[in-house]
Amino acid sequence: LIELMIVVAIIGILAAIAIPQYNKYVARTQVAEAFRFLSQAKQALTLYYQENGAFPDVLIPSMNQRHEALGLPKPGEYRASADYVNQLRIRPGGVVQVRFDGQSQGVNALIAGKRFEMTPSISSGIITSWTCAPCCGSRAIGEEYIKSCM
Repeated sequence: LIELMIVVAIIGILAAIAIPQYNKYVARTQVAEAFRFLSQAKQALTLYYQENGAFPDVLIPSMNQRHEALGLPKPGEYRASADYVNQLRIRPGGVVQVRFDGQSQGVNALIAGKRFEMTPSISSGIITSWTCAPCCGSRAIGEEYIKSCM
């Protein structure tokens, strides 16, 4: 009986450690979907900046028209092709903002409704790198979920 109690205690301790780690793993996996869409946006913005010497917000004030000029779906159209990403917006200065769906759409509670941004760094008139950071106050995603893009 004592051996059985020891086994149950060990399993309980392992479960207490493993379940939160598994939830974080699932959240990071769901964030990876955003990176797929971000690669398209980064490429489109880089080409646009190279050809025009400015980001689309300087020449095109409407967000939907900016997306159209870049050949990207409009912000709300990502819901149709994405499992976890709700919106991807091209903001002023070439900043790309990602917002995740809510928990009711199957998104992990750790990232549901959260946001982050990628900001271009310009050197010698070209985009040389991108910086990834949580954004939007209480709706900011935890840094541990976007480490791979930071």
